[in-house]
Amino acid sequence: MTARIDALALEPFGAPLGRSAVSREKRRVARSKKADLIKAAYKLLDERDPQDVSIRAIAAAAGCTTGAVYRHFDSVDHLLLVACVKFLEDYMVDLNELLTQNEDPLYQHVEMWRSFGRQAFAHVDAFELMFWKANEDALNDAIFTYYQEFPESWRKLSGFQVMLFFSSNIQERNLLTLNRCMAPYKLSRTTIDILNELEICSFHGLMMDYRDCYREPGKAKEGLERYMQMLDYMLGAVVVAAQ
Repeated sequence: MTARIDALALEPFGAPLGRSAVSREKRRVARSKKADLIKAAYKLLDERDPQDVSIRAIAAAAGCTTGAVYRHFDSVDHLLLVACVKFLEDYMVDLNELLTQNEDPLYQHVEMWRSFGRQAFAHVDAFELMFWKANEDALNDAIFTYYQEFPESWRKLSGFQVMLFFSSNIQERNLLTLNRCMAPYKLSRTTIDILNELEICSFHGLMMDYRDCYREPGKAKEGLERYMQMLDYMLGAVVVAAQ
């Protein structure tokens, strides 16, 4: 019989696991503990500011020792950055639905900002850490690490969606959709670059206005509504001038 048979299946019930099976089990347990640490850090970040989340609090919430954190992550800052990526999951769901259900590039661009803003104004510290404090390489690594642990979250995305989501550079990512929606208006490269900068800087500035109050009832929604009004005005002015 030439069919390949799993060696584990040949072992009698109750027999000690072979080396390969033990190794697989250790890797499975390690992956599970790493995922538990990410989930625990995320839950704590949802309740308090990053600077108030300690390694001991994360380890206790995950049911492990502080040593386990350092076995899986370079530092507590590394773990917190990876955990912050989870705040993007609802945005990712919106992104998938938006890009598959509506083909108008301008509508997509505006609604992508709405979805991103909904999460950002509700989690100002996490988004500030990801997109304005962390360097690009660190965020790239955090995104990659997170989706190694939770791959089911992105497997159904198209190539363009993956490009958008896995871009840690917010300027480059926004420029991708801005180029698409402004293409019919024949704008100069300089005009598009300035508009891109205006969208991002105004968003970041307004988000920082809510840094000390975003957890208060109604404040995140208020911040989002203010930005969407600004975005509509900016895009409307450009479209009218280009016609």
